[in-house]
Amino acid sequence: MGRASKRYDIFLTILFFLIAIPAQHFEWFALLEDQTLSFRHQLRLAYGDARALAPAAEVVLVNTDEPFFKAYKSFPLRRTDIAAIVTNLKALGAKVIAVDMLMDFPSSYGEDPVLAKALTDAGNTLLVAQGEFRDGKFVKINYPTELLDKASSSAYTNIQSNSKLVTTLSRLKIYAETTGEKGGWPFAVRAAAQFLGVEPKLDGNTLVLGNRRVPLDHQNLLYIDFPPLPSGTRFLSQSAGISALEFLDISGLDDNERSELEFWVKDKIVVVGDTSEVSHDWFDTPVGMVYGVE
Repeated sequence: MGRASKRYDIFLTILFFLIAIPAQHFEWFALLEDQTLSFRHQLRLAYGDARALAPAAEVVLVNTDEPFFKAYKSFPLRRTDIAAIVTNLKALGAKVIAVDMLMDFPSSYGEDPVLAKALTDAGNTLLVAQGEFRDGKFVKINYPTELLDKASSSAYTNIQSNSKLVTTLSRLKIYAETTGEKGGWPFAVRAAAQFLGVEPKLDGNTLVLGNRRVPLDHQNLLYIDFPPLPSGTRFLSQSAGISALEFLDISGLDDNERSELEFWVKDKIVVVGDTSEVSHDWFDTPVGMVYGVE
């Protein structure tokens, strides 16, 4: 009995084990885990299969960056020009046109009818909405302005950090309570569903996209796999993106120039978004800073 009472290490091990179970379930050490995720990503990028890690060929970014706005000579992008980009992307064969630019207030220039018509004519478009969450609980969704909301489907882009101490984004949470709402799916999930021609569903802890089933963890979290970047590039949009300037006006293109643009966007998910510094739309992740549209 005396020997057993001195084996305090056994009791401490049992105690720590019992504490670890709720700690894992309730994400008590999310900050520490995010640091290990960073190390795991570095190992994955260094030793993983390059073909499996490469960005999906079915997705391309059409971005407005500093060189774009320097040539455009205005800020922000006018909605009539967003309409022109949408129309031209459709003409070039884009399968899904996802516009990651929040437009929850009417245009000051009365341009919403022009954009709404372009969205309606293009079909299979997606506009960004804003999901509002407080303390991890869903509050409401801020939709695009009414005229635009009627012309296109929508989905929210808000992704919250797992730690209250440091903002770092590494997981996408699917909220069961929002999936029945209009625009209640994450932007990436809705874009993938529209590309596949299916309605997304949540079956327990599994995301269902047609005949594809994506396992989630016990809190409906999907861990994000960040792709490696080519040497000399800092952002995904530099290697998997093309300037929106190319799609403002395609009327003067010859057949070769048109075919080149078609190669970029035909039968793909085209995400239109802002990667300029003035947008302030960037986040810390396990692999460094990433723009929201990426």
